[in-house]
Amino acid sequence: MRPVHIEHFLLALAWIPALCPAQEVQAYALALDRKIAAYALWDGSRTASCSVEYGAPSWHADHAAAIPKLRGRRVRFGKDTWAHLEVDTPITLGGVAVAPGAYCLALDCAEDGTWSLVLLNSAVLRRRGLPGFATQRVLGLGTRYPMAHTESAPLAHQFTVAFEGVGPSPADAQLRIAFGPHVLTAAVRFDPREMIAIDLPPQPTGGR
Repeated sequence: MRPVHIEHFLLALAWIPALCPAQEVQAYALALDRKIAAYALWDGSRTASCSVEYGAPSWHADHAAAIPKLRGRRVRFGKDTWAHLEVDTPITLGGVAVAPGAYCLALDCAEDGTWSLVLLNSAVLRRRGLPGFATQRVLGLGTRYPMAHTESAPLAHQFTVAFEGVGPSPADAQLRIAFGPHVLTAAVRFDPREMIAIDLPPQPTGGR
């Protein structure tokens, strides 16, 4: 097994014909730089949390001209493999309910320039063997969650995801995505009544 960069792996896949004779199985070891943003509630005995794992591309000057051309398209959330959202209790995102579970993420830009976060069933994508660079192939799949778009300074030189508390209640938060001058936000709300009681296994006694 030899280590390779994700770009080389994706390029190799792109050159595989749709119909081709059986080939010897090749193995690739991918070393990816992933980031995690998370938000959690804790009251001493119960918890609730959600987290996003993603690859973070850097902002380049040529992105400024490319962003307006994304209208009507679905685009990758970050870079490399699928970005993932994990939610362990019911929440609302942009006012829309999200059930507990694990999701793959994409972004939609409508023809009118409005943005949405797309949650895709990770089990469905896994069964279909769809990698993260096939975002355009999953149009029509998933649930859209509206996000507000603004522009601000200074530039975010890297694709950045963060959760922020926004109200007097710790159950009220905001998901914030920044890339270059562009900022996408959506309200995230937890229901404290849905927090999960921590069920720790008994402490081992004796032995090692």
